[in-house]
Amino acid sequence: MLARLVTLGVQAAVNIADTRCWSTLPKEFQAVRLETPPDRLLTLEGPAGSSQTIRLIDGAVVVVYVKSVWAAQPPSVSQFRLR
Repeated sequence: MLARLVTLGVQAAVNIADTRCWSTLPKEFQAVRLETPPDRLLTLEGPAGSSQTIRLIDGAVVVVYVKSVWAAQPPSVSQFRLR
């Protein structure tokens, strides 16, 4: 009986509503499909004329994921091969 009361008390104490909301999702998400350039170089142009050139990895289909959290910071770029 005592164990049940303690368990009930603990459950009541930690039963908190889920406070996550839609604001944690990205503000904007974009996708584009391009032909692989013959030189396997991809140039990304950012705000205020900034640019970044990425050498694509070998593969028939390469996915490049670019994540920009803040305009003043260079974007994070990762890539992986599908085929």
